[in-house]
Amino acid sequence: MHHPLLAAAVTPLRDNGAALDVDAIAPLVAHLEQGGVDGVFCCGTTGEGVLLSYEERIRAAAAYRSACGGSLIVHCGAQTTAETAALAAHAASIGADGAAVIAPPYYPLDDGDLVEHFVAAAHACDPLPYYLYAFTARSGLTGSDELGRLGRAFDAMALGTAGYTAALAVERMEQVGLKPANGSVIVTGATGGVGSVAVDILAGAGYHVVALTGKEAETDYLKSLGAKEVMLRASLDLSKIKPLDKATWAGAVDNLGGDVLAWLAATMQIGGALASIGLAASHTLNTTVMPFILRGVSLVGVDSVNTPMPLRQKVWKRLAQDLKPKHLAAMTSTVQLQELPGVFDKILKAQMRGRTVVAVGG
Repeated sequence: MHHPLLAAAVTPLRDNGAALDVDAIAPLVAHLEQGGVDGVFCCGTTGEGVLLSYEERIRAAAAYRSACGGSLIVHCGAQTTAETAALAAHAASIGADGAAVIAPPYYPLDDGDLVEHFVAAAHACDPLPYYLYAFTARSGLTGSDELGRLGRAFDAMALGTAGYTAALAVERMEQVGLKPANGSVIVTGATGGVGSVAVDILAGAGYHVVALTGKEAETDYLKSLGAKEVMLRASLDLSKIKPLDKATWAGAVDNLGGDVLAWLAATMQIGGALASIGLAASHTLNTTVMPFILRGVSLVGVDSVNTPMPLRQKVWKRLAQDLKPKHLAAMTSTVQLQELPGVFDKILKAQMRGRTVVAVGG
């Protein structure tokens, strides 16, 4: 397996270090690439990024992107969250291959604030890969144990009951025979908290995921989580649901209930697994027994409250391993406690997506 070799590049300066020498960046990159590197890490410790002004950093990053034929990772860490996020957004805008962020090096942040700082940068550079730059001597962050603790704390908050429910649905469907080779899996209410996590973890587990949504504007968001296809709810004629329709889905995770759940039952493949986990549209179900006795469809109820402890522990363990969401930070927003009335208003207007973490102590 090839592991890319990146060179931590210096930042060329002129006038006795008083100004950025943009013209020297391309020859430097050419020299590094001739030496066999696969890419460049710019504006990091070797590149003295934190000593450059914001304008110098974005000029340097742009010049490195223009000159670099391989991978480019841009260090975006700064003292303030606003500047860090702005640098991360710029890295994404120039087509960098990743953004790295060190903890603020002068004024230390507590755990909650540090998580918010990192999350803000992750959102800003989305969909770039995002790296926490651990350098204890410069940031005071003590390394992998502390970074891991921060990451686990944020993940637990961001996943919550919704993430657990999505993973439990996957576990229950796999118990009745669902596997990637069986065919497509559809997720309804896909932009919601449970739906977003379900799309992410199913895609990460190798399933061909189709996201069903009423929000056409969120197509790119759903594809960034791993959905191979996005289907609009408006394309369905739920007034004419047949007892059996074209066998389409190997699996389904339904957040809506009502007519959508009835349509899913009619369109499941032979031996399909249909997980019912929500009633955002309706608590009713008007269907027939035909999908169950003629196609052997399994209607799996997902109850996150009364799960036996051994199964609960197994699901949480899988959320940290094979079902760990790859885009949890990108689908999660952080709000202060006093901002919740506005969040509730968005929920009632169906304007929310993904997960929301409340910084209670913020």
